[in-house]
Amino acid sequence: MPYFTRGRKADVIRKYNEKLATAAEDFLALWEKDDCPRKSVRDFTVTRRLASGAFGVVYGAEHGGIAYAMKVQPKFDSFEIPKKEKRMQWALKNMFVVELFYCYVSHTDVFLFMDLAPYGNLNAMEPFPLSDAKTKLMLSQVVRGLEYIHKCGIIYRDLKPDNVLIFEKGLLKISDFGLSVFKGSCPRDHLGTPQYMAPEMFLRKQYDNAVDWWAFGIMMYELLTESRATPFHPPYTSAADFARCTTDAPPAGLDDPRYTPAAKSMMLQFLVKDPKQRLGSGGCEAVMEHAWFSDINFDTLIVEEEFPHIELPPEREAVEGDFSNFNMERPNEDPEWQAF
Repeated sequence: MPYFTRGRKADVIRKYNEKLATAAEDFLALWEKDDCPRKSVRDFTVTRRLASGAFGVVYGAEHGGIAYAMKVQPKFDSFEIPKKEKRMQWALKNMFVVELFYCYVSHTDVFLFMDLAPYGNLNAMEPFPLSDAKTKLMLSQVVRGLEYIHKCGIIYRDLKPDNVLIFEKGLLKISDFGLSVFKGSCPRDHLGTPQYMAPEMFLRKQYDNAVDWWAFGIMMYELLTESRATPFHPPYTSAADFARCTTDAPPAGLDDPRYTPAAKSMMLQFLVKDPKQRLGSGGCEAVMEHAWFSDINFDTLIVEEEFPHIELPPEREAVEGDFSNFNMERPNEDPEWQAF
């Protein structure tokens, strides 16, 4: 499936910026319509198991000669969480966000059919640390993805390497919106992966998009250091989490001389305890204009002919498993789930 808009550079950039300007209205219109097409899992050929997590399993599946990622989630007791994720992902339309194409509800499970990322997630770029230049090329795309998500009035709340997927040419897309929430809902929930959670979330204070920029800073540190690394010492324990939330001292891990001055400056500005002072809290423009990104032209990221070359990892391998049962899935018979 094509990910880049075809046309002259100036026209591609203009159209992208026009869509960005109307992102909130366009998102809300699709959210309200809630009309993601349904397609039975029996119409797909399940080819391989790709990944598993706390909320389900992801398989490769084919239909009409097109490959999809098929996310399978148990129905649990309530359909509110998977329904919200489905509506959220259906309404988000941007080249830096994984797109949802179809959905289906069976007797036992919820199925979401999405973009297939052949190269896995950012963890596939290991071994870390990545070079400063490569990290910059990767994270500049995440910035554009967050820019769009925030324009839609959404707090993402789950930014980490696992949820940033790698596509052809090295294009990155943000995935998994099960924890996302409307900014206007004034959340105080203590949700997400602890390593990437901002202090205000730990302290159950009301928060906004600034929590995503804190997670961005942690992820930047990880890519420039090592997998699962944290700039806060001692490593994560309950006591360390509390100390991290209450101290104003700079993260000890940023004293390492391996980081360029611009990279260190940027991470320090993302990992500010006060969300109002955090880089990105006033808008994405400040992030794009930071010295670390001085050699990145964010417009070239949306133009296929000028998209920067990124060395790709090997295509991810399938996990062994028996998939024949998916062709035998019974359709949904629960009236409550008809609204999905």
